[in-house]
Amino acid sequence: MNDLFLPLKTKWYDLIESGEKTSEYREVKPYWNNRLSKHYDTVTFQRAFPKNPPRMTFKIISIEKVNHPNDLGLNEVYEIKLGERIK
Repeated sequence: MNDLFLPLKTKWYDLIESGEKTSEYREVKPYWNNRLSKHYDTVTFQRAFPKNPPRMTFKIISIEKVNHPNDLGLNEVYEIKLGERIK
């Protein structure tokens, strides 16, 4: 099982944890093109970088390029659709 690890700012972490946010977005650029071209089964989010930060893991429904409104304010982004929380 391949896990994508993403540290998040507290605001975004809390929105995902509460269930208000069900997708995470990343800008379409070479770094993310390369990183997200691999297959991932799960994504683990970490709240920022404090000592012993909380983490949560979700199944990934899909990762795809989309052109619709998002929290990054960009036209084209990668959308990571979150499934069931497993940790």
